[in-house]
Amino acid sequence: MAYADVVDRIRTDFNDAPGMELTLGQAARLWHIGPDDCRFVLDGLVDAGFLHWTARRTIARRARATRMSMTGARETFS
Repeated sequence: MAYADVVDRIRTDFNDAPGMELTLGQAARLWHIGPDDCRFVLDGLVDAGFLHWTARRTIARRARATRMSMTGARETFS
């Protein structure tokens, strides 16, 4: 499976289940990729700000941040 395909699948899975937390081993099994490749992809998504490593050594989606715009309206961004 191509890198971009794996990234798309992981992003989709975390968007579909935003509370999901996985260990590296669970993630590698879920997406049928080796642990080294899995870590590489996950670290890329961490660097992009989409995922984060927890203190429990699991991977989870980063919460969407909200901010107030200059007009006072709430803006949501990832």
